[in-house]
Amino acid sequence: MPSETLIRLSCIVEGEGEVASLPALLHRICLAKAKSQIHVTRMIRGGRQKLLKAGEAERAMELAVKYGGAGMEA
Repeated sequence: MPSETLIRLSCIVEGEGEVASLPALLHRICLAKAKSQIHVTRMIRGGRQKLLKAGEAERAMELAVKYGGAGMEA
């Protein structure tokens, strides 16, 4: 049986509800579809209006990468 892959993600979300629910949802999807483990390293919260301002989405993505961004380990 092949070893599981660990997927590391930092997520950009809009509100508190996503902060609370997204990690569990991602775990379920990964286990069901990818047979992988997932580790959410950071939840970066930004309101919709803030993220739509010039440069804010890019700033949030830079933070996501800085705090453990997307990556995989075998």
